[in-house]
Amino acid sequence: MTVTDICLLSASTGELIISHQYIKRSQPVLLKPLYQKLKNQSVPPTWAEEGITYHYIKRSGILFVAFDDGETSNNYVVLDTLSRLFHLCKDLIGSVNEESIKVNILMVQEVLMEIMDYGMPQLGTLKTIKPYIMSDVVMPKTTQSQQIIGGLFGLNTPSSAGSLIKVAQASSKNEVYLDVIENVSAVFSASGSLSSCSVSGSVVAKTFIQEGCQISVELPDDLQLLQGDGDQVGFGSGIVLKSWKLHKEVNSSEFEKTKALKYTPDEGEMTLLNYQLTDELPVNLPFRLFTKCKKTDRDVTLSLKLRSEIPPHAQVVKATLTVRLPKNIERVNSQTSNPSQSCVFDQIKKIITWTVQSVSGPQDLVVVLTMSSSKAESVLTFTNAIALEAELSKYCCSGMNIKHVSVTGHKEPRKGAIKRWIRYATLTDSYLFEFS
Repeated sequence: MTVTDICLLSASTGELIISHQYIKRSQPVLLKPLYQKLKNQSVPPTWAEEGITYHYIKRSGILFVAFDDGETSNNYVVLDTLSRLFHLCKDLIGSVNEESIKVNILMVQEVLMEIMDYGMPQLGTLKTIKPYIMSDVVMPKTTQSQQIIGGLFGLNTPSSAGSLIKVAQASSKNEVYLDVIENVSAVFSASGSLSSCSVSGSVVAKTFIQEGCQISVELPDDLQLLQGDGDQVGFGSGIVLKSWKLHKEVNSSEFEKTKALKYTPDEGEMTLLNYQLTDELPVNLPFRLFTKCKKTDRDVTLSLKLRSEIPPHAQVVKATLTVRLPKNIERVNSQTSNPSQSCVFDQIKKIITWTVQSVSGPQDLVVVLTMSSSKAESVLTFTNAIALEAELSKYCCSGMNIKHVSVTGHKEPRKGAIKRWIRYATLTDSYLFEFS
């Protein structure tokens, strides 16, 4: 395997952000057709075309793309290198997006130079690559005047994890940051009942304390681990994990015995635990959708009521519903229930996008769509499911709440108590409502 180039492209525009060539190739790579292929087609993470093998991953609105010489290669190694590149950028500059990459272009270039040697992977961890990084972190202009909020690393937020690192190092504060992030997939039938559901999550940590300390993160008392296919779990048994993966620094025997994540912190971001819940047990799903449709020969009135079923302290940061319309729909009028909502009709793709932002606690959100066609057809039938994409803060649908965080081996307690920052977030992977 010999990687000739790695480049970063904007997933929204196809703009080349940065690239690095490790080996001179005989034929150039045309990025514009490549971007159109990635944008308009469903392509696998690795494919070969005209003597070039392409590898890509998409993270935080950026396409990380690698090319190799087309010879027999280990595709997993290349994709793993791209993933490591993303996490190195995340550890060094904070929240990864187009703006943060551009203002830290010199640092990203240094990472690209060191992560491979003549097309072969070499330095892939923060600890090994950090001594060779000479550039300092630069904060994007849009975040320089914003308050730095602890615990907001890991997702695209106004605060920058890179700025958190600089503040923590400059002030010598003793701080532990923890994120519990869950991804939920669900399918609801046309009658409103839940057809299928899966929940996976991770516990992610960043620490700014002296070396030699040990941290213990205590998880809920009702957490259970399924040890085999024969294990049976009854209704109301709490949080039941059917699979899990621990970071190599986490004491696995202690976790299985006490349900605590005990580890020695390392530089950079550490994913302490990846987990998946059992499919049989119910969880507190954040949304339900109620629809009402009235049809005539030329017109359709569709009412959508999105019910947010989250606790009062939780917040819907952003939720987007996508409705695919019949091809003969030509005009759409929309009426929303409050100013925080917007509704856009794509005339070419025949898609309505309903967006809701900054909603706290349980609420009913309503949009009324009046659609019409120039042809008198009674075929105004919705055949596609309604898709929901959402991000919620201060909320985990499984109830995976951290009980306590303790630190041992801290030699300088007089400098001040160790601060602990915990953030909960839920993201929807595939949240579908069937429509009849």
